[in-house]
Amino acid sequence: MLSIRATLKRDDHETILNMPCNDYDIDTAMQNIGEANMTNTTQFVSQMDSNIRELSVLQDRFINVDELNFLAKRLDSFSKKELNQFRAAMVVVEPVELKDMINLTFNLHNYTLISDFSNIDTVGKTHVLNIEGAIATNQEPFIDYRAIGEELLSTGGTTTPYGVLFQNGIHMEEIYDSQVFPIFLYEGCVFAPTIGYAGKTETLYMPCTKTSIEKAVHRLGAPSMNECTLDNLDALPIAPDWLVEICPNYDNTDVYGLNKLSAVITDFEPEDYSKLVAICFYAEIDDFDKAVLLAENIDSFEFVPDVDDYESLGRYLIRASGNYLYDENLDDYYDSEKLGEYIVDNQHGEFIAYGYVGIKDGIHLSDILGESDEMTNSIRMEGM
Repeated sequence: MLSIRATLKRDDHETILNMPCNDYDIDTAMQNIGEANMTNTTQFVSQMDSNIRELSVLQDRFINVDELNFLAKRLDSFSKKELNQFRAAMVVVEPVELKDMINLTFNLHNYTLISDFSNIDTVGKTHVLNIEGAIATNQEPFIDYRAIGEELLSTGGTTTPYGVLFQNGIHMEEIYDSQVFPIFLYEGCVFAPTIGYAGKTETLYMPCTKTSIEKAVHRLGAPSMNECTLDNLDALPIAPDWLVEICPNYDNTDVYGLNKLSAVITDFEPEDYSKLVAICFYAEIDDFDKAVLLAENIDSFEFVPDVDDYESLGRYLIRASGNYLYDENLDDYYDSEKLGEYIVDNQHGEFIAYGYVGIKDGIHLSDILGESDEMTNSIRMEGM
């Protein structure tokens, strides 16, 4: 397992940060060394301990902790083969800046590492796979791996502790420009919107800390989040029409509200998303902050999808809800319509485009949204 242990020092304060980590851990480390500006993560590293010894060049100097953590996440996602490629390339190329190390992780196809020379055909295939990433099955019979292997070996290569490294002469692509980080999904997230400013973009992985957003805005060079664009909100885990129902002006929304919502719905089941959409439609809310309140209280709502009258609601409640003893032999004797009407009256319920929504246990919508009954009723009347 990858381990990077950096000792950060500022004035008389010192702290240890283990990476890869999340932004909360970085915030804590900055506080431990007395850094008041959470967007300033360029700090002095007095000790660098890692099972990748080539990173020792980062010791006894100022480095950007966010960059080091991004590099740690990249390396942690690597296979053993990729990690050895990186180590060997570090030995040969000798990059000293984190920007170059990060870009190296995106350009490993430029370096073929061979540690076993017993089969020249295998050497050739390894080389092709390294450059191309994959080989089409129908093309394999036409590839002369032996010739490719012999040609590669004729170039000499450089001996490293991990094998012989061959540089393939491919143009090194600059994925990281030392300003904004490229998109990289290291861990699962609920939302991954893109914020942009002055032609640059960066992805947020929500839920995240408030500092994560502030640092992204800072890297973009924007005065504030209000000056940034917000994109890629459509590729989210909720039904496609959820954005309009939850926040009609979602493309100009408060990203902090979206982040709060992501924290609440992290453990949602697929059916919970549809329920939230229906509840937001029922409550006629218009921003993510109110959506957060509804999501936090989702169990207080009754939601029955695809019903549109008292009878269908009552039939569902008797048969499927599990709240009543149901005997199919007594179907003709159940008054489904009467039960449905009773439930709607007692839950302040409504039949909407998504089905039925009501509030259980005598709770009022105003209790959840923190508004007076008069204000809530006014909102609902205006929407009728």
